[in-house]
Amino acid sequence: MGFGLLFIGYFFYLPLSYNGFDLLPDIIGVLIMFSALRRLSFYCPGNRFFRLAKVILVPMGALSVGMFGCQAASVSGALSETLDKWLYTPLTLVYIIAIGVYHAFLLLGVYTLAKSVELPKLAARAVRVLSLTAVYYLLQLLSSTGLLSRLADMTSQPNVLLTYANAAVYLVGVVWMLLVWALIYTCYMKICLEGDEEMPYRDNLYDRIKAYLDSKKPKKK
Repeated sequence: MGFGLLFIGYFFYLPLSYNGFDLLPDIIGVLIMFSALRRLSFYCPGNRFFRLAKVILVPMGALSVGMFGCQAASVSGALSETLDKWLYTPLTLVYIIAIGVYHAFLLLGVYTLAKSVELPKLAARAVRVLSLTAVYYLLQLLSSTGLLSRLADMTSQPNVLLTYANAAVYLVGVVWMLLVWALIYTCYMKICLEGDEEMPYRDNLYDRIKAYLDSKKPKKK
């Protein structure tokens, strides 16, 4: 159906680099995810969000190729600092925005699909991940535009604050990626095959904690 390919595509977004050179080019992940979204659009013709996510992948692919070329030129010394500032940085900002929009459409597509096959808890998870996506990409934009650095400069210990801020952005990114992976894997397990929508939903950690806290609340008489 496409969720398996989508899951694989995210491996190419892992931050694995050597001397500033990306060892897992994003363009490969984009191509894999484009193939996955084609399948999802075919199997879910009424879900416009999957189609919109597929459309966004086209400029994402072009941007990722441009960024990969800039990285290669920078590593080889062919890209000066001036060109790097005026070319690579704007590409990065536009790419971050494109990825954020892509994930908004993808997660809305998952939400719509989960609702259509009557998996309300899966739909609720998609909404939670969508909320974290908005927070994470806002932090990414603040970091990439240098606003975090400027805010840190207003404090008495800017270097310390900036270190903690960057660590927080990184941690949010790791948590976000794991949640996206877990959500896509759940979709793969539950709604990829005909009849899977009838399988019982297995509560994740959030659901189990929520159920435990609800059970401790005093019952109304």
